[in-house]
Order: sequence, then C-alpha cells, then structure tokens
Amino acid sequence: MSGLLDGISGNPHSEIHLHGRESGLVVENARDQIADLIGADPSNVIFTSGATESNNFAIKQAPKLIGSRRTILISAVEHKCVIQSAYALAEQGYNIIVLKVDGRGNVDYDFFKDALSEDVALVSMTTANNEIGTINDALPFIQAVHEVGGLFHTDAAQHISNSDIDVNNTYADFISFSSHKMYGPKGIGAIYVAPHLYEQMEPLIHGGGQQDGKRSGTLSPLLCGGFGAAANQYLENGEEIRSRTKHLRDSFYRHLVDGLGDRIELIGPSLNERHIANLNIKFQESSATLLGKMMPTLSASNGSACSSGEISASHVLKAIGLSNQSADKCIRFSFGVGLTDSDVSKAADEIISAF
Repeated sequence: MSGLLDGISGNPHSEIHLHGRESGLVVENARDQIADLIGADPSNVIFTSGATESNNFAIKQAPKLIGSRRTILISAVEHKCVIQSAYALAEQGYNIIVLKVDGRGNVDYDFFKDALSEDVALVSMTTANNEIGTINDALPFIQAVHEVGGLFHTDAAQHISNSDIDVNNTYADFISFSSHKMYGPKGIGAIYVAPHLYEQMEPLIHGGGQQDGKRSGTLSPLLCGGFGAAANQYLENGEEIRSRTKHLRDSFYRHLVDGLGDRIELIGPSLNERHIANLNIKFQESSATLLGKMMPTLSASNGSACSSGEISASHVLKAIGLSNQSADKCIRFSFGVGLTDSDVSKAADEIISAF
C-alpha cells in the first residue's frame, strides 16, 4: 500500500490517459485476487465500503428479485447490521422470522425447516460468528431454501480467517466480505453476487456508473490494492496463517486454565469446534471491571467491536441462553498475525494476576 500511495495518482475509472489506466489496473488486479481467493469470476465481485454495506446491499435488494414473497429468515446471532437491515424491510411489510440457536450458537435446523415456506424470499445466516466463534455448515440450509425457490445470503466476514471458501461449493447467492478481517485495510469490503442474479441487481449507489453501475463512486486504488494483497496472502499462505493463529489461541487458553481452573468457563462451541481466532470466556467478576484492570496492557472486548459503546448485554450471548448477569462476565479474546508466544503468555499472566 505504501508503494501505491507514493506512485498511483490517477482516477481508476479514467481510461483515456495513462495515469487512469495505471490506477484501473491496480483495482482490477485486486478484484482478480479476491475472486481467486473464493473461486469466483471477477465480474461477480463488487467492491463496497465493508461487510456492513455488503450485508445491507444483499438483504435490502434480494427480496425484490423474488417477486411477491414477503418472508425473511435471519439467525438470532447475526451481526447487528444484518439484523437491522432485515428489520428495515419489516417497515415495508416484510415478515421477519428470527431463527433460534442452541447453547453453542448453532442454528436449530428443525426450527428453520418449520419456518421455511414458499413465501421465503431470503435466508441470511453467518458461517462464522464474530462473538462466540460458532461455525455453521450453511450447505444444508442453502439447499433447503433453494428447494422452495428462495435466496441465501451469508455474512462471511469472519470466514476466511478460519477456513477457505469456494463459491462453487457453497452455492450461496450472496456472500459478504470485509478487508480488515483478513488483515487488509479498513474501509473496504466486497460482495459476491451469483452470476444468475448479477444483472438483475439494482444499483446500490447511483452516480457515474462505476462497477457496471451496481455501485457508483470512485474506488480507492490504495484500499483496493491493500484488500487484494490481503486476499492473495491468504491464497498463498492461508494454511500457515491459520495454523499459527490456532496455536496462539490454544496456548493462551491452556495458560488461563492452568492458572484459573474452574474459575473460568468457555462460552459457545468447544475449543476445537470454534473459530480458530476466537475465545469467549466467562469470569467470576464483571467484564468491565476485569478489562479495566488489564488496561492498557491488554486489549479485549465484552462483545462485538461494533457494539462496544453499548451498556446492554450482547444479543448473541442472550440468544444462546445466558442471563444478563452471566453475559456481563464474558470477555471475547481474538488472536492473529502479529502476536507472539510471549505476548499471549504475558496476556494470560496479566489476567491471572488480576485475581
């Protein structure tokens, strides 16, 4: 990105001069890299400002492609941008059904099947939860909703850092991605739109007709280039990055268990069934108190980063059955590139010493 900042100055959508073409090549190369990562054709990848915009794009437009259908299904543990996008459609007469989850955050398939009907326009279900690390196998849900003629969207912002995704095996109609969830720059994301739906999509933003008119506005070669490089990093070294991340996560957890024993409780899926970068742990005191003791040495959160300014308990923790009092004692820890074994050891020691 530093090389692009210093050397690329043209508008990527101005093809009549050299500087514009240079910028345009950066953008299209990035689109190719992202498409390669997910096994898609580049023409079906649209750049957005992030997963929130991508989710809004899919959820608010998809039902319009299905004629008179008026029902939308979302899981109870979706990111708030998915939930709020769905309920924005409720104001237009759509019926929103929230799918129940079990104590580990997995969507109740029987509940889903009972809710499924030929009135369902869209099902939106994440494949990797950002707060408790639940990994849902979306394929049975996708097959079922397609059998009744509905569409399927998944917020896959957290997916790439846990495992590969191939649109040719996933069969989802819309898939949202976020650059910064794979170590790229913040402020950019993408949405994959299945080929049979792409031409039908209405513009997300009207303007100069960029990106086939689906989302107008001048793209940043700097952000696109960084996003593309991040995608390429996972394409080439994904297995190594994920293995290293899991090692750090597991090492931290073992250290905490050794020091605190049954004074902590793992919330959500078991260690080996959850997202490799995620831990959600319940302590015996308020998360705000414990986080305060650890500042500024350690950065963690008691919910989604997008909801960190809120006082209320996490809707995800409440959906899996925790009371407000229990949810208030939970802290989410995240792991990844840049951390060392020494870092996670010191972090665990810092928490243990707080008791």
